[in-house]
Amino acid sequence: MRLTLARISEIAGQDPREMTSFASRDSGITELDDLSPCVNMVRIDLTKNAIKDLSGLAHNYHLSVIYASFNQIEDMSDLAKLKSARVIHLGGNNITTISGLENLTELRALVLNNNRITRAEGFGHLPHLNTIVLSHNPLSMPPVIRSFPKTLTKLALANTGLRAVPEDLGKHLPELQELSLNGNKILSIGDALTGCGRLRVLDLGNNLLHTLETLVSLKELSALSNLNIRGNPFKEAPESEQKSAADEATETASPAEGDADASETADEPNTATDTKSTPTPTALPWYTQFVTANVCPGLRILDGRRFDPGFLDRRRKRTLLAQKRKDPAAFKEVTKKLAKQDAAPAEGDNKKEPGMPKRDVDRAADRPASKGGRFEGKRSREQGGPSDRPEKRSRFQRPGQPQRPPRSDGDEQPPKPSKPAFGKSKMFSSEPVTSGAAREYGTRQPKRPPFHKKPGSFQPKRAN
Repeated sequence: MRLTLARISEIAGQDPREMTSFASRDSGITELDDLSPCVNMVRIDLTKNAIKDLSGLAHNYHLSVIYASFNQIEDMSDLAKLKSARVIHLGGNNITTISGLENLTELRALVLNNNRITRAEGFGHLPHLNTIVLSHNPLSMPPVIRSFPKTLTKLALANTGLRAVPEDLGKHLPELQELSLNGNKILSIGDALTGCGRLRVLDLGNNLLHTLETLVSLKELSALSNLNIRGNPFKEAPESEQKSAADEATETASPAEGDADASETADEPNTATDTKSTPTPTALPWYTQFVTANVCPGLRILDGRRFDPGFLDRRRKRTLLAQKRKDPAAFKEVTKKLAKQDAAPAEGDNKKEPGMPKRDVDRAADRPASKGGRFEGKRSREQGGPSDRPEKRSRFQRPGQPQRPPRSDGDEQPPKPSKPAFGKSKMFSSEPVTSGAAREYGTRQPKRPPFHKKPGSFQPKRAN
């Protein structure tokens, strides 16, 4: 099928000259008509078709995002005049050489995975290019890192047949943050990554690394937090060391004893009929301790599994919450066990008296037994015995004033005065107004209000 302006209008339902984006995935398109009249077109998506060339887009100078992956394109030089292009996605085609990128000064991302490219060159001097994906290409020779722009932050060279890490990669790409070298034949790393101080994600899985000592050179990568070395034929540690490392990793990764399985990945089977012991998703590899101690002290993700304390604590809380919803009785038992573990005192700690602050535990231990603890006087008063501590004076009691006698259990509290009815206020009452403190301690009573007579007997003077 040939993609024409009429076909675009039929698919989108509007005038192609006014459209800013167009998408037609898996529509059986084989050829492109001249789409230059689409002057406002900024984004186009032609994924999963049978297009053989992009000559129809050669004069669409305003195109910024081009998706034409999984087609039959053999040449990408038709895009050489699109100076406004920022993202070009041509993965899954039949491209053999990289060409036509010299004038694309605004290009940010170039994705050319799953093609037939043999040489990684022809990038030119692109000042804004930060992402290059060349995975699954049969590179006949290692890429020349000097030809790559220094602004790169992401580089993917997985499954390209590399036998070594490109030399001086760290010196020529100092801004690199993500590097994928998965599925190659790399034997050692060496000092090729020295200088990548901002590298955060490194994928070295499914290579030919035999010893863990080859990873020691990664210690200089201070920002590295995600490392994948799964699938390498490492020489396994002795059984005792491997068992202790596995136990330590399991204790670190498992939420708690008696908790439900908190696995987040379901790709590994866990059935009772398996004869071999399959590792649980929460169990970390046996080399975790070596990597975190000698390679990457700040590592948070190893082989796709997180093991930092903050994440494990959050996962433990989510597991307890899920168990509470399913079985409240089992949740109570688990929380009791955890509470006992947290409240159990360590060996050599002093016993804490009830009500005693933590800072006074050591003081009480050094104090002689005859004088008693800090709260000895308080306990003696509660038990009815004599107290060594003087009685405290109330903050409302004046110096030299007699202390208020304690109220016995048999004394009844005086009833609270009821609220006067409407129209009868204390101002017109004949009863003296006294406070509770005045009645109790005999202090001076306040003066009566001026209108102390009954309302009926009060007669104001008439003016002459």
